[in-house]
Amino acid sequence: MFRSGNFFKHTFGKVFSTVIVILCLGPAPLLVAQFSVSDVKVLSDSVNSQMEESNPMLTNDGRTLYFVRTFSEENMGGKLAGQDIWYSRLKEDSTWSTASNLTSLNTIDNNLVVGISENSDTLYLLNSYSGPLREKWGIAYSTKDSDGIWTAPKEYDVVFKNTGDFRGYFVSASGNVILLSSNSENSYGEEDLYIYIKENGQWQDPIHLGPEINTSGFEISPFLTDDEQRIFFASNGHGGFGDSDIFMTERLDDTWQNWSTPVNLGPEINTKGFDAYLSLDPGGLALYSSSGNGSYSDIYSAVITFGEAEPVPDTTVLLDSTAIVLVQDTLSEEALSQPIYYTVQLLALGKREAPEIDFFEKVDISSVSVYMGNDGLNRFSIGEFESFSLALEAMGSYRKIGYFDAFVRKVTRYEDLFKSSGEKVLGLFYESQ
Repeated sequence: MFRSGNFFKHTFGKVFSTVIVILCLGPAPLLVAQFSVSDVKVLSDSVNSQMEESNPMLTNDGRTLYFVRTFSEENMGGKLAGQDIWYSRLKEDSTWSTASNLTSLNTIDNNLVVGISENSDTLYLLNSYSGPLREKWGIAYSTKDSDGIWTAPKEYDVVFKNTGDFRGYFVSASGNVILLSSNSENSYGEEDLYIYIKENGQWQDPIHLGPEINTSGFEISPFLTDDEQRIFFASNGHGGFGDSDIFMTERLDDTWQNWSTPVNLGPEINTKGFDAYLSLDPGGLALYSSSGNGSYSDIYSAVITFGEAEPVPDTTVLLDSTAIVLVQDTLSEEALSQPIYYTVQLLALGKREAPEIDFFEKVDISSVSVYMGNDGLNRFSIGEFESFSLALEAMGSYRKIGYFDAFVRKVTRYEDLFKSSGEKVLGLFYESQ
């Protein structure tokens, strides 16, 4: 299933998306290119409508824009059927033509372009063409014939392992790299990002991008730049300005294993709403979707300019639901000595709320603690683990016994961030046993 900003938007993330503290206190700082965002604008009503537009993809020549429209009566199957691919062409006066439905490639299921070849004569598509059983939910492709007509889609030659209920794809311009967003068996929580590489004509096993990028929240809508050096993606697990923010990470070496700490693209692009599906052409024109100014997403454009890479200083990021405060190089030795641990969160509820005691019948309730946040949420968690891997193992065991929303949280013992930090629930909400 493909996620978008409204109907398919995460509601789970609304409860758990607030990040209390992120500490970047690792080894030597990494080099990350400086960038600036300018000329942000919403595209005209030739592209945007009263419905929802998302997932913009631009051909390399900048002349054709493909995107997804949802809830349109003109979609295959009508307003409440799946999402359809639409397209618009850049006119001589540099305005976009009135968008048209790409009927030859749309079905009543969800349809979208997940990649465009370098010469723009191949579209990679979310595969909904395999018949009624749809045993292969992966990627299809269509090529232009000699008359410029898109051919019937065929399945792409890659098999995805252990994909979950929600999947998103991006195919590089070369066709040799695929980014997958999926809630697979080894995901940390919701969707994580994976990379598939084609070497010597064979697709290699997927590379999980690890805890530097993947979180207990979702990481979705990945996009790899043409030079294969940067990934843009959306997440609710790194903190930010709203329901989903857009981030950038840079490749640090010739392997596909090492990536820089994700950088938030800032308030010029990210809003209090659902921001995702950013694509970037070689000239720096970014297209993305945002629901920041309404209930449905529209497509926006911006110019992203990159400068020289500079070291990133040690930074503490304090986040709440409305603002971001960056405090650089100000951690005292006392603060640095504060212990950090991981816990498995089972549930979060509103202020002073607690579930029925039967909710904890499968665990030792004496080990359950509640973290009462200044954001008004009570977070019910179990365990204190020295490492992320130990907490992740515990999370898996709790999910197996029925706590399907369990995920790992990093906890810092800073008193000013919690009204009450880690109090046992017995005696507080329930009578001691």
